Amino acid sequence: MDSNLKEKKKIEHSTRDHIIRVATDLITRKGYSNISMREIARSAEISPGTLFYHFKNGKSEILKIIFKKSMQNLEVERFFSVDDFDNFTEALKAILYRNIDNHRKFREFSIAMEIEIISNMDSYLKLSEYLEPEIDIIMKPIIIAAKKFKKSNFNIERKEKIILQAVDAIIHRHIYYRNMFGSDEDLVNLLMIIILAIAKEEK
Repeated sequence: MDSNLKEKKKIEHSTRDHIIRVATDLITRKGYSNISMREIARSAEISPGTLFYHFKNGKSEILKIIFKKSMQNLEVERFFSVDDFDNFTEALKAILYRNIDNHRKFREFSIAMEIEIISNMDSYLKLSEYLEPEIDIIMKPIIIAAKKFKKSNFNIERKEKIILQAVDAIIHRHIYYRNMFGSDEDLVNLLMIIILAIAKEEK
């Protein structure tokens, strides 16, 4: 590759990273629906034309990249080790508390993703690849714990999807509406009842 082309690519990559950092800060402080591409350009000290050169599809494209990077940074192994617990119930509670914390940390970005989906339902399929890491973060530790504590009489095989839907939807409501279900402990107790009812093996 030509040295000039390499330098151009390096500059473009640096500019994109700068825009992402600026947009992340704006969304965190002001909320996705309260900022515009013009504001992002102004805060990044670039022209609107330069911003659209890098992100032709506007805010939604920037959001997808931010959300994907955020999810990639939430490595399951960094937050959960089944060896830290003595039983399935204890492990499950820890997993749920961790997921509440994660959702709260990325509250504005989760809300933004839902805004994009609601405003264009067809976009859900396009966004699905960005939601996969979140699915893994929620379900992988539960599956690991269920396999570790087989004697607990819990079975989540073929029930992963319904558990994920229940946990994710309820945690989202709790976080979006700022403790809708009371304290985090109240929420975990509710989720435990739901998950254990779904996961308990049929006789």
